[in-house]
Amino acid sequence: MPDVSQKAFKLEAYRFSYSPDTIVVNKGDVVRITATSRDVTHVFFIAEYGINEKVEKGKYKDIEFVADKAGEFEIICSTYCGQGHYRMKAKLIVEEDE
Repeated sequence: MPDVSQKAFKLEAYRFSYSPDTIVVNKGDVVRITATSRDVTHVFFIAEYGINEKVEKGKYKDIEFVADKAGEFEIICSTYCGQGHYRMKAKLIVEEDE
């Protein structure tokens, strides 16, 4: 049975970015992201993983999933948060062992 690794990240959403803007994990990892917002309500959305979680100012939201799909996936804010909303993106990179 392969080793299952857990990867934990703290993520902050703000107009109009995420910090960090890139998250790198291995396929099969259990990923736990503790997300918060610096300013207004944002949404942490990864279509391919079915994740669509509201992140509110001053509150912490735990988002946990298994990285079972390899590739690069866009993280976007799926709720309008101001004029630069369309630029608010980050990336999830799931690497596959060769």
